[in-house]
Amino acid sequence: MHLLSLVNVLLIALMLHCMTSAKKFRWCTLSDAEQRKCSYLARTLQNILSSSDPFSRVSCVRAHNTQDCMIKIRGNKADAVSLDAGDVYTAVSLYDLEVVAKEEHTEGNCVFAVAVARRGALNIRKLRGTRSCHSAAKWTSGWNLPLGFLLSKNLMYWDGEQPLAKVVSRYFNASCIPGIGVSSPNLCELCQGTKSYVREKNHFCEVSGNEPFSNSDGAFRCLKSGAGDVAFIDHLTISNVTGISLDHSVIRWCCISSAEMRKCEDWALSVRSDPLVCVQATSLSGCIEMIKSNEADAVTLDATHAYVAGRCGLQPAAVEYWGGHFDCLTDPNELLQGLFEKGFPSLYALAVTKKRMKAVTLSDLRGRRSCHGNMYSPAGWLLLSRYTVRGAVNQTWDCDLNSAYENYFWKGCMPGGEGGLCKVCVGWEEVGRINGRCAANHDERYYGNMGALRCLVGETGGRIYGDVAFLEHHSLQENIAYLGSSGWAHGLDPSDFVLLCPDGEKVALTEWKQCNLGAIPPSVVMTRPVITAKIYEFLMKSQEYLRSSEDSTFQLFKSVHKYGEGDLLFKDSTSCLLPTGHYGLQDILGDSFMQLADSVFECTHAGILDFCTSDICAGKKK
Repeated sequence: MHLLSLVNVLLIALMLHCMTSAKKFRWCTLSDAEQRKCSYLARTLQNILSSSDPFSRVSCVRAHNTQDCMIKIRGNKADAVSLDAGDVYTAVSLYDLEVVAKEEHTEGNCVFAVAVARRGALNIRKLRGTRSCHSAAKWTSGWNLPLGFLLSKNLMYWDGEQPLAKVVSRYFNASCIPGIGVSSPNLCELCQGTKSYVREKNHFCEVSGNEPFSNSDGAFRCLKSGAGDVAFIDHLTISNVTGISLDHSVIRWCCISSAEMRKCEDWALSVRSDPLVCVQATSLSGCIEMIKSNEADAVTLDATHAYVAGRCGLQPAAVEYWGGHFDCLTDPNELLQGLFEKGFPSLYALAVTKKRMKAVTLSDLRGRRSCHGNMYSPAGWLLLSRYTVRGAVNQTWDCDLNSAYENYFWKGCMPGGEGGLCKVCVGWEEVGRINGRCAANHDERYYGNMGALRCLVGETGGRIYGDVAFLEHHSLQENIAYLGSSGWAHGLDPSDFVLLCPDGEKVALTEWKQCNLGAIPPSVVMTRPVITAKIYEFLMKSQEYLRSSEDSTFQLFKSVHKYGEGDLLFKDSTSCLLPTGHYGLQDILGDSFMQLADSVFECTHAGILDFCTSDICAGKKK
């Protein structure tokens, strides 16, 4: 299989301006199978929509081929049709029709044009004189891209003075190119549709369901039957036919560091459910991109990243529950219902400093050295803004939160950030070289909750440290104890630290409920919409098996002591994962958090949101 190039396949509804809601909505069909499906859709819409809805009255108009559909729509005998992207130009330029919607494919948005042959039979550069099967003339995967490839590589020559079909007819020995017309008979020679002098009964070499070798399925059928040597089709056709049962059972979990990869691989070895494959990105934003692009399937995201993922079209599949372990033994749907009535257990964002730093207060952090878990984190980025760069005392705050922080703090470590917000970061050292400095993953030793605490304490010997750390309250005392026993810093004790309160006071770490920067909504497992049920079922099987397996040393929600880092894959404070049910992201994160995120991202530049609003297929290379 040879990848030729990128192809967008669009769902095109082409409609006349003069269509009125009083008339039936008329869908143009191209085969008997499409006609039956359209009729079923019409009956379904009639049953579920009110009679006043214009789409409650759908009729199905059978056409001879795609060109016939365009003619019917232009002549006000039909209203819409689904076309390949290659026919869009014809529909718009020659028939004065309009594009109003496009298809979103279930396994990612990108579709690729491929040339398929029997194993070992051909080379993409040696197709001259072979028999070819094409999805259709002027279609993206069957005509535009493959011929564009052959021409661009000088494998086929066209001077532009003669029809391209003539050039193609001399290049291939025989073909089936539905819709090519009668000017070059050998381009239809392999086709199998019935021939007739009566137009309505002639289906030979037509772009129609009655031509067995039409469209990508038909071109592949042409190849499999032995009629052709090579088929030019879209990759979804061979995916549907050939690694599908395996592809649909494998779960690809996105990890952001070597520590997460180790834990994920242990997870994969510990569960007996659908196969788990661990894939790696360099940040949580990178995981969102990979899932959107169908290069990974799921990842657990903190509330801010989950908000971003929602803007990117991903949906929640499960939510972390931070309450008591015994609650997890109840029916998950019953527990979930109660949570949406009384609220999820929350984590709290804290500002922590060393007790000996007497001059440091929450209202006077300008010019200090700061430690943040990572850019976009709820505790160290979003909620913090209300008390610093967006606070009432800061009258000249920069609308872009990242640049505002860089101007507010003297220097700091905000993994994923830039400039002064990376100066305190330390990365990790190997053979005298510093790697991963300011990376938004655990390769930066000051990343996350544990990392922000390390940053506050400073490296071994008390070097390179911050004045204040912004992190979550969970596992804080355990993390302090771990750093005190792991060799990072000896003799650490929770009494060495205090919390900075919004009212200017300083209190002990145990007073986090009264002294915090705000409640943090639960973290969410995010995935593509079409596989939410699959991801949730995998997670439920996984945690049930691990809960009942007495000899398992692997713990899904614990990380620090085995892997040296906290909150790997899931937060260490998680008791269990719950279904999201019919609740959306706004229900989970809450109105106030969503409103704060909306206001911040209105004017804060985020590269991940640029990706989310772009066409991910444009320029995508394999």
